[in-house]
Amino acid sequence: MPTTFYPPYNTGGDAIHVYSLANSLAGMGHQIDIIHCIDSYQFKSKNRQTKIGYKNHPNITVYSLKSRVGDLSPVMSYLTGYPFFKRKLADILQKNTYDLVHFHGVSFFGVKVFRYGSAPKIHTAHTHFLICPQTTMLKYGKASCNKKKFDIHCQICLMRTGKPPQIWRHTKLLEESIKHLGLIIAPSEYLKNKLVSGGIKSKIAVLPHFVQEPSHVKKEYKKDYFLFVGRTDWYKGLQKIMPLFGNIKAELFVIGGEGNYDKQLRVLASGNKKIRFFGRLDNEYLGKFYKNAIATIIPSIVPEVFPMVALESLSYGTPIIVNNVGGLPEIALKSKAGFVFKDDKQLLSALNTVKDDNKLRSYLSKNALRAYKKHFSKKAFFKKYFELIENVKENTAHN
Repeated sequence: MPTTFYPPYNTGGDAIHVYSLANSLAGMGHQIDIIHCIDSYQFKSKNRQTKIGYKNHPNITVYSLKSRVGDLSPVMSYLTGYPFFKRKLADILQKNTYDLVHFHGVSFFGVKVFRYGSAPKIHTAHTHFLICPQTTMLKYGKASCNKKKFDIHCQICLMRTGKPPQIWRHTKLLEESIKHLGLIIAPSEYLKNKLVSGGIKSKIAVLPHFVQEPSHVKKEYKKDYFLFVGRTDWYKGLQKIMPLFGNIKAELFVIGGEGNYDKQLRVLASGNKKIRFFGRLDNEYLGKFYKNAIATIIPSIVPEVFPMVALESLSYGTPIIVNNVGGLPEIALKSKAGFVFKDDKQLLSALNTVKDDNKLRSYLSKNALRAYKKHFSKKAFFKKYFELIENVKENTAHN
């Protein structure tokens, strides 16, 4: 599994999915090789301290790529689409006889990596990377971009947000490289539709991510509170919901942090005793916060593909309240366990409704647990995952 980021060298939920996927497969008896890039993590992360608490199954071998040139390695791959200073990556993929190569995030590997190796290959698209150099579908870093296909304006968008242009996107490198993939997995219908309209011609299948079954947690917290879980970055939208907690008879617990908007958010919350920051928590404590919350709020401004926070909340039977962007509405509607809001008025209405109506909250909670088991559990995921893999192997053999 080549993946730019892998715990503890990760900054987002996509790497957590890879970690869960790899360790679940290893637990089933499969031998898994992980190839990730420390240079890329250190280049992207301002906090170069790695996290703790990630242990891999004995059936997993982790190859950590780190070159002498440091940041230059991911920068060159980003600019050219080629795996610069990553000879070890090519050697591993070409010399080993794998049954399958499952690519994940390749932004700092370069898309040419899809050509490496002779085994059947698939790719999970965790972001909009294949169609958007920003990966976020944000125009100039501020507003949602409705552009369907890459053009010169995308390069201007990069430069206006302080990033260098990606010249390789004007070539056929991506088009030729993805021909080596037997399948692209999209975690949501939203992303599949985006990829198709963006000109990606490979076969695409929708397979939602999964989260592990949570440990048993009792409902024991006495106070009413809503929950926000995630990095304290501007695009997560926390600043949009904080002012509403001046009038709501409930608290807002913020779990996470380490984002580039953390200081501004703490200033915004100063003086409001209803907003509390808890920082990062391990899964045991995080589970207690999920279980006892009225609902989890996901106010993301960018169109996130399929945030793991929503699935985690559902697994604990906690309703979700989500912004009407990206793959978020899809989760809320499919689970029938939450609300979708388009503006502050709708959000405030949803907050008060779920807070005051215990019968409704119980109904949403039951729906959340039912949806988790049916759509977002480990069992549901691997049933379809293995079916997709077998189809790819058969098609590769015929070709």
